[in-house]
Parts: sequence; structure tokens; C-alpha cells
Amino acid sequence: MSPRHAFRAALAISAVLASPAQADYAYTAEEAALARLHAADSTFERDTLTTGGTGTCAATTWETVLTALPASHLSVTVFQTGCKVFGLPATMRTNGCTYTLGTPVAVESHFRAPVDLVCPGPAMELTIWGSAHAHSTGLTPICNITFEPSTDLVGAITMRNTSDGAIAIEASTVEDIPTVLHRKSFLCPGVDTETRSDFLRHLAPKTMEGFDEAGVPVPIHIG
Repeated sequence: MSPRHAFRAALAISAVLASPAQADYAYTAEEAALARLHAADSTFERDTLTTGGTGTCAATTWETVLTALPASHLSVTVFQTGCKVFGLPATMRTNGCTYTLGTPVAVESHFRAPVDLVCPGPAMELTIWGSAHAHSTGLTPICNITFEPSTDLVGAITMRNTSDGAIAIEASTVEDIPTVLHRKSFLCPGVDTETRSDFLRHLAPKTMEGFDEAGVPVPIHIG
């Protein structure tokens, strides 16, 4: 996806960005920007699914738009590819769901922000196939895991400003996402379960950078 198309796509989901009322800190940029975080190493994404073993994704991208500046909240869309659960191929579908990063609070030399999972309709879902062939040809999946919207997730995202105009995501302790495992076949290793998962708990350090509509870097920060 080109920076221009990504900018427009992310702009469509930016309506939940809000201007701070009496917040001490907010997310801001020198001009309207698409903020993007990309991790291409699967060791950065070892997400524990308490309802379905351990899942990994080869690449993860976060995208959000900074328009109403400064913004007290960020609505972040997460794209994940190359995912596996139970060692089997899986596809994550956001279905329009976003993670809302709340107002940042200063804690020593860092900032912490609470996180909500917000969905306009169906829940975010992870579909699992029994083999690479079944996945590539679109055969019937064996399991489906849904992550339900929640405004009371446990934990927070820890961030800091970098010296080169970006926001570093240093750690995530977000957990307790309402999760349901649906068995679609007797081949599914799990059982029908309603539980809580720690899908964002083990994020390693990453950096969120800003870009304008032409893809030119734009400094972003918390201030």
C-alpha cells in the first residue's frame, strides 16, 4: 500500500481522535500525519493466546492518523501477516476494530496510556487452517478465535519520545482481552472456550514514525 493510499485509508478511521480537554499530555505532530509502526521480525510478536496456545506473526503494522492536533487519544489499526497458532497458518481480520490508546500519563521518563479494543460491528477474528494448502486455497478453516471489544483491558502501553521525532513503544502489558475459541472441525487442537487472552502483552520495543500524505517524514511526539 502506498503512503498516499495508506494515509487515506487510515484517515477514514480517525473519527475517534479527540482533542484533549484538561489533559497534561497529548499526541501531536507539526502537521497532519499518518503515524506508522512496522515490525518485520517475528521475535517482536510473540503473542500469548491463553485460549489457543502461542501465536506468532511474521510482520505487524500499526497505523493511526494525527489530524485534530493535539489528540488525547489515538485510534490504532493493527495489520498482522504471516501468523501461526498451534504451529498452523492463520489470518487475522480486524473487521474495522481498532485499539484506542488513551491519554498518556507521565511516569518518570516515560509515558503510559491505557488501551481499549473498539469494534464498530463484528469482533476481531483470527482464523486457523489445518495446513498451508488449505490456507492458500481457502478451504474450510478448523478454528476461529474472536477478540471481543472491551473498554476495561488490564495494563497499558509504555512510550517515550525519541530524539529524532518519533514515539518509541517500549513495552506493552495489555492483557485480559475477552476471547472465544470456536471449533470448526474435529481437527482443531482446542475446545470451544470463552476466556481472556494476552494478545498485546509481549510486544518488544518498536518505533512509531509520522509521514505526510506524500510519504515525507513528519515529527510526532507526546507533549
